[in-house]
Amino acid sequence: MKNKNIASQELCFGRLRRRNKLNTYLAILDLYFKANKKTAISAVALVLAIGLIAPLVLPSATSAQTGPRFNIFTPYTHTQAYNQDYYLLDMRNETKNTSWNDPISADAGDVLMFSVYYHNGVNYTTANNTRMRVSIPSTTGTQIVSTAYLWADNAENATASNPLTETGTVNLSSSQKLEYITGSAKWYPNQADWRYNSPTAFPSGQSGDEIVGSGVNIGNIEGCWEFSGYVNFRVRVTNVVYNPEITIEKTVRNITENQTSYQESIVAKPRQTLSFQIVVRSTGSAAANNVVVRDVLPDRLIYKYGTTKVDNTSVADGITSGGINIGNIPQGGSKTITFEADVDRESKFTRGDTALTNNSYARADNISEKNDPAAITVRYNGCSDQNNYPSPR
Repeated sequence: MKNKNIASQELCFGRLRRRNKLNTYLAILDLYFKANKKTAISAVALVLAIGLIAPLVLPSATSAQTGPRFNIFTPYTHTQAYNQDYYLLDMRNETKNTSWNDPISADAGDVLMFSVYYHNGVNYTTANNTRMRVSIPSTTGTQIVSTAYLWADNAENATASNPLTETGTVNLSSSQKLEYITGSAKWYPNQADWRYNSPTAFPSGQSGDEIVGSGVNIGNIEGCWEFSGYVNFRVRVTNVVYNPEITIEKTVRNITENQTSYQESIVAKPRQTLSFQIVVRSTGSAAANNVVVRDVLPDRLIYKYGTTKVDNTSVADGITSGGINIGNIPQGGSKTITFEADVDRESKFTRGDTALTNNSYARADNISEKNDPAAITVRYNGCSDQNNYPSPR
C-alpha cells in the first residue's frame, strides 16, 4: 500500500550534504596541523579554514542565488523511497483497494482517490502562493486522462505560465465519465499521513473544491522534506447503463407510375412494380448490434430477386425469406434497406379495390423485434388496353 508520508529524516538532503563536507574539511585541517606540529593556526591555515568552512556554516550566503523548485528528486516513485519524490499526480481505486499507480482500471460506480504531491526541494527557500489544480475531462469514454498542475509565484521550475504537470489515466470497462465528489479534497501538509492523521484546513477559507477549478492555494511552502505534502480528493465513475434501442419505418412507392417519394400507402394496379423502403434507426444510448431485418410480403405481391440494397449497396437476397443481418448501427445512426416487388396478375384480384398490408420487422442483440407496415390498395376495374396480350411462355 502506498505511503504518502515521507519518513522523517534527521536533516534535509542539503543539510546532510553540508554536514558531510564540513566534517571532511575539519578532518583535513586536523591532519594538516598534526603533520606540521602546529600549536596555533597560522595565517594561511586560518584563511584556508575560513574559505572552506564559511559556506557551510553560512548556507544562506551561497543559496541566495537559488529559488524554490518543486519535485526535483527523481526518478519519481509510487511508493516511499529515500530521496525520491512521488509522482505529482497519483491514483488508486478505493472501491477495489488497489495500490497507487498510473494507469489504473475501474468499473462503473467505483470511487477513486487522486493525490497531488508537492515538495519544495531547495533548502532555505520559500515557495510563495503555491497552487495546485487538476483538470478532469467531462467527456465520456473508456479511457479518461486527467492532468495535474503545480506552481508558485517564485518557483523556478513551476510558474503560472509554465507549471509543473503530470497526467493520470483511468481505463474504464464501459463508456463512463469521472465526477469529482464535492467536499472530498483534504490537505495533508508537513509529512502528514492521510491514513492516520487528520487533514489540515485549507488557508483563507477555501473548501478544497478549488482544486478542480482555478486551483487551490496552499500558501507558502518552505524548502525541505519535512514541509512536503499532498492534497487528496475522490472522484466517482458514473454508473450509467447504456441501453440500445431501434425504430423501424416502412414506406412504398410505385415505380411503374414514376412515383419519386416513398409514402405510407399507395394505389397500384395488377402487374405494376413497387419499391419498398425500410429505415432502421438506433435511438438508444448505445449502438444496436447485429440488426436483423425481415419482410413478410402479403399474398399477391411477388419479390423481385436481386433488388435488395442496404444504403444503396446490393446485398444477397433473403429479406423476404427469413431476413438479413445488416450489421451494427451506432448510437444515433441509421441504415436504409430497399427492395422491389411486383403486383400479381389481374386474375388474382376481384374487380374493385383490394387492400394489402406489407409488414417489415427489425431486431438486434438485446432488443426485441419491432415492426411497421405499408399499405397498398390494388385497384382493378376490368379489362384495359395495356393488358391485351397473352400470358408469357
